[in-house]
Amino acid sequence: YMVQNGMAFITGFWYGQETVHIPETLGGYPVKGIQDLGWEPRMNTVHLYIPDCVTMLGDSVFAGGESSWRNLRTISFGSGISGLSMDMFAGCKQLEAVDVAKDNAYYYSEDGVVYTKDMTEVVIFPLAKTGTYYLPDSVQNADAIFDNLGELSASIEFEKVDGYVKENGVVYNEDKTVLIAVDRDLTGSYVMPDSVTEIKRFAFQNSSLSHVTVSKNVTEIVYYTFY
Repeated sequence: YMVQNGMAFITGFWYGQETVHIPETLGGYPVKGIQDLGWEPRMNTVHLYIPDCVTMLGDSVFAGGESSWRNLRTISFGSGISGLSMDMFAGCKQLEAVDVAKDNAYYYSEDGVVYTKDMTEVVIFPLAKTGTYYLPDSVQNADAIFDNLGELSASIEFEKVDGYVKENGVVYNEDKTVLIAVDRDLTGSYVMPDSVTEIKRFAFQNSSLSHVTVSKNVTEIVYYTFY
């Protein structure tokens, strides 16, 4: 770790336990931030607890390829954390739940999903969260979910989200020209509407469908569409 202005910033953490509690102090200095945690935590940690005193994370803390953070299932943040974003956790493919302390001034967590305090924006939706999740009508940044929908394990349901519709387990943009994602538990055959001209990457990831008829107006199928 390093010390700046009387505050400690973690730059590496070499322990192989499944449950890791970030310390509140190091060398008598309060831990203010985490720049990096090193390789061993990325490989072995299942549950990570970050205390109230930590207010910031470096952009690379949760970064990495397929093997990084391959076992991480849950993260618990204290009351001080800020600056969180969906992209920061893109390397956490097995992440099932993220919780934030109730007295955090910036975020609110519910059922493992993190929102802004007023619940108008989704901040973190864990990639490996399973089951059916009902997106609140208050959410105004649905793109944060739908841009990554093909990578999510959960089935997203919603009543009213501007710019999107869902029909028979398939999510489209509002005018049904873009197919965004198909529920993983959708089975049998699927005939794509001819209104569709674009299919999003990962749209059919881990799909259970046995047969797909692509719209005659789709001229390009990008890599990983049917991954």
